[in-house]
Parts: sequence; C-alpha cells; structure tokens
Amino acid sequence: METNAEVPPFDFRRVARIKGPSAALMGNILLTIFLLMVVSTIVLLVLIVVDAPAAPAGVIAFFVCLYTWGALGGLLIASVLLIFLQAGREARRGGYAARYVQNCVQIEPRTGVVIREAGDPPLTPEMYKARIRDARAWAKVNPSR
Repeated sequence: METNAEVPPFDFRRVARIKGPSAALMGNILLTIFLLMVVSTIVLLVLIVVDAPAAPAGVIAFFVCLYTWGALGGLLIASVLLIFLQAGREARRGGYAARYVQNCVQIEPRTGVVIREAGDPPLTPEMYKARIRDARAWAKVNPSR
C-alpha cells in the first residue's frame, strides 16, 4: 500500500455495514435538495417579474414553481428525518461516515473501512483524502468475506 510521507500509517479494518446509505451521503442529498429549492425560488421570482404583464403566463409560472418548491420542501423534511434515523443507527453501531462526530470511529462510506478511531481528532482535508485513498486501496487488497 502506497502511503504519503506526511500521512502516518493507519491500521485499517472493516466495521459491519449498516443497511442503507450513510448519514453523510444523505446530508449531501439534503444539500442538493436545498440548493434546488433556492434555484426554484429564484426562477419563481424572475418569472413573476418578467411575465407580470402577461398575467396567464405569470400565474402558470407561479403555480409551477410553487408546486416544485412544495415538493422539494417535503423531500427536505423527509431527508432531515432520515438523516437523524440513520445517524442514530450509525452511532449505536459505533461507526460513522460523517467527519464531525468525534466519539465514534469514522468509516469510509463506500467500503466500510475505518479511517479514524473514536476519540482521535478530526482529520484535516488533506489527511482525509489520503486516508480515503489508502482505505480504498486496502479494501481492494482485503475484500470483505
């Protein structure tokens, strides 16, 4: 396994995978939904201002964007609830894919390989990238049973 000179070696191991996507992945999905809500709101405001003289087109644009915003809002609420449920499962199992939880081991979400032990300080962005790279290489050499 190739390691970077500034990244100390790490004793990789696997933890039992939790069914479903990780809370970290769900957080990324939540962020995407939020950004879609912001974009749809901007589109709504622009269409209302631009199409104000043409009342039927403006009304249609308003209700289409309002419906989209409502649907995305529902997805946003559902995503938050699912993240809390999955984060609780991950914390009870002792492995967590998110970077900011210090009292649980941090795992690489794709392979389930531990990249930081519980209680260790959070990884710097450079060390995180290096550990992810090394963990994936380790997982290729040591496939799960």
